[in-house]
Amino acid sequence: MSIQQLNKGKKNMATFHNGYENIKVDLINFTGDDLAKKVVEFNSLVEFNEPDALGEYSPDNPEAIRIVDEIINGKTFPKMTFEGHNVAFRIQNISRICLAQITREKFFFASQSGDVRPLTQDFIIPRAIYENKDWMSKLEKIQKDIEDLYIDMCLHEVPYMESRYIGLHSQTISCTCNAPAINWLRSCNSRTENNFADEISYVFRLMRYEVIKAVEQIKDPLSKKLWNWLLTFSDRKQWYKRDHTYNNDFARYPTPEGYQFEEPAHNDWRKSSWKLELEKMYKERPELLLPGEPEMIKKWMDAEARGEELPTTYDPDFKLTAKARIKTVPYYNR
Repeated sequence: MSIQQLNKGKKNMATFHNGYENIKVDLINFTGDDLAKKVVEFNSLVEFNEPDALGEYSPDNPEAIRIVDEIINGKTFPKMTFEGHNVAFRIQNISRICLAQITREKFFFASQSGDVRPLTQDFIIPRAIYENKDWMSKLEKIQKDIEDLYIDMCLHEVPYMESRYIGLHSQTISCTCNAPAINWLRSCNSRTENNFADEISYVFRLMRYEVIKAVEQIKDPLSKKLWNWLLTFSDRKQWYKRDHTYNNDFARYPTPEGYQFEEPAHNDWRKSSWKLELEKMYKERPELLLPGEPEMIKKWMDAEARGEELPTTYDPDFKLTAKARIKTVPYYNR
């Protein structure tokens, strides 16, 4: 059973979702067949173009074809193609943690709020935690107490805006977002990086898949050509060296031979829920994987099936791991 109903039969009941399985994304704004017409007509007055050469737009118009090709080949002004049209999405059932991440992007948002109605008791639990029965049993008890406390506050007329502070921040929420195409494409490229990935990567993969499906439906060949070119900006990665979350341990692109990271990875990718999510996508939703990822996943799954230990730059004794740093906080008592 994919969704675990805890506290069954009791008055209070929280729903805990196994990873990101309940997240949904819909594309609600998209410039499809009209894109090339908008771009070509805008670019018809760009320097070196003859102002009267275009005439009426059609995908067979030689001048329209030339302008589109010059945009794609980097010979002329791409601004309208990048910033002159938007994409918008409805995103359902993400955690408040993910909402805090996604609102850092150069989009604008409208989101549900807990300051006008009671909170839902619906939570995303990372897959590696969800599948640990002992941890989930403890979480059930903790959430029951928090839920009881929240109900008590509401019954004692604590304002919505204040009572909402009491709860787990893995609680689910939904939002809409809107962005110029290039802002979304650049965010998609960044946020789908495995080596610092979590829930937000899954959201952007769902977004990307919705756009790909919409592009496949475009009838205008020049608009489709522009969109297929734009989509190349959604995944322009190389081997990863920006931070030490996992270093380059997921290894979609191999670390160059002889390269040494300045620090060990701060987390063990082999114990991550993202590894489990990628394996689930490999088996159930391969359309969400990026080029090279099916081969990457199969390689490590085959190695594990042979009983081999997967390579990592993680060192459990390094001073910046969670295992080491948790012992330095004031509340550590073990």
